[in-house]
Amino acid sequence: MSDAATRKMNLVIVEDDLSTARLVAKVVERGLGEWLDVHSFNDPLDAHMWIQNNVCDVLLTDIEMPQITGLELLRRAKKRNPWTQVVMMTAFSSWDVVSDSIEAGASDFLVKPLDHSLLIEVLKQEYARFLRWQQALANSTAVAQ
Repeated sequence: MSDAATRKMNLVIVEDDLSTARLVAKVVERGLGEWLDVHSFNDPLDAHMWIQNNVCDVLLTDIEMPQITGLELLRRAKKRNPWTQVVMMTAFSSWDVVSDSIEAGASDFLVKPLDHSLLIEVLKQEYARFLRWQQALANSTAVAQ
């Protein structure tokens, strides 16, 4: 990990299908485990509570879920922390869903079934952004002192 990063990147995975959630978490931990802490939830309300009480750097969420949608979870996460990057996952890729997600602040959009190499590539890009932001924050703090 770079000196600029004082902690691992927090990745929150929200997927109501238990087998898909386990697979996504396993793929991510195997490919990027040394760079991030993975927090996986099957219930979007549990994820929301975690996000309210912790720093969520990247939210990887399904769109169609019971109780609240991924789009609503995106909005809540961005309200809590505008720096949170959100990657949407769905088996249904209508233009309206993509458009609404991007307008609400999603940084990327993945169609299920997920291409594992694409998932890892997207998360590597989010990690690179995380490091840049950590460095910028460290530089601005050093200048202020």
